[in-house]
This record gives sequence, structure tokens and C-alpha cells, in this order.
Amino acid sequence: MDKISLKAVIKKWILAHKLPIIISLIVLISTSVVISEKVLEITESPAFCGKNCHIMRPYYDSWSASAHSDVRCVECHYEPGLIGHLKGKINGLLQFYEYETSPESAFSAPSAKVSDENCLVCHEKRIYSSDTNFNGVNFSHSSHPISMTCTTCHSDVKHTPTLKNLCADCHSSVHPKDWLATHKTQVLFMGQACNACHLQQRFCDDCHANAVNASSMGNASSMKGK
Repeated sequence: MDKISLKAVIKKWILAHKLPIIISLIVLISTSVVISEKVLEITESPAFCGKNCHIMRPYYDSWSASAHSDVRCVECHYEPGLIGHLKGKINGLLQFYEYETSPESAFSAPSAKVSDENCLVCHEKRIYSSDTNFNGVNFSHSSHPISMTCTTCHSDVKHTPTLKNLCADCHSSVHPKDWLATHKTQVLFMGQACNACHLQQRFCDDCHANAVNASSMGNASSMKGK
């Protein structure tokens, strides 16, 4: 009887204070949502990682000075979609906890994988079917193996320096790895004519969109500024 009476008393009290209870719940839930949203906003800001974790500072600085400085870290390092975002958030919080509870000497240089889907959110899919001109060289994404990812060539984005001989990593049979840096200088030094090696102008046109005209093919000085 005592238990029944107690339940009855509690029920009667709840019914008598229904409105204050509802208002309190609404305030509590709203406050929790606002706080959670603010926490998410803070923890997903580049400065949160870059300024709180010493090992991340060099990457934060390089991002700040890059062409992608208006893109948040999570937009590249979280997989697209709600599930990918939740997974990234959980992993990030676990990493932050591990960093705060472990000596800094226990950590090696951070690494991350950026999926093509992230890149294509901003960089349209048409890049796979159209050619582009890079430093005077025609380049086609569609002619490169499907096994290659954006970061195979574009690992320099934001954090690491670009290597001028990157193409030569795969195309070493076409040119020695240092040809980009030395070719023009060597030809000018030797006073060699372009057509001594390039017997047909078509050879140049295959790579160089703004190829030298036929009248300059025999003049090494025409390479200046190319």
C-alpha cells in the first residue's frame, strides 16, 4: 500500500506541476542543443587542433598560408555525408583525449587520407573528362590509371611542398627526373637548336599548348621565358 500511495502522490504532484515541468524540460533540451552546437563549432574549427596540439601546429600554419585557407580541416579530413561526419567526429575526440592523456613524445608525425569524394565536392567531376594546361603542358586526368587518387599527385595541397619532378616518378622513361629544372638551361648553355632533338614540331605540341612556332624551332634563345 505504501508503494501505491507513493506513486499516487508522485503522479498527483506531476499533474499539479505539469506546466512548470514542461517548461523546464524545454529549457533544458534547448540549452543542451545550444551547448552541443557550440562545442561542435569550436572543436571543428582549424584553430582548435592547430593551436591546442603542438604536433599539429606546422600543418595549421601551412594551411593558413595556402589557397585552401577558407576551407575547414573537417571538410577534407571527414568523409562526406552524415555517417562520415559522425565517424570523423568520434575519431577526432578519441585522438584529442589520447593526446591530452599521453606524453607528446609518444606521437609520430600525423598522417591522413583524403578521399577523392572530398576533393570533388568543390572540384567538379568534369576534371576527369577534360584536359587542363599546367605550366604549358597539356594534362588529361582521364588518361591516368583509375588506381590513382587525387592525392597521388596533389599531396602537396596545404601541407607539403610540391616536387617539380613529381611527374617523373612515373614517367622516368620519358625524361630523367631533373629534366624540368635543367632542360632549358642545358640547351641554352650548349647553344643547341630545338630541332636538333625535336625533328617535328608535333613532338612539342603534344605537351606544350603554346608551342614555339616553326620559325623559332632552330633557335635555342626562343626558349627563354617558356
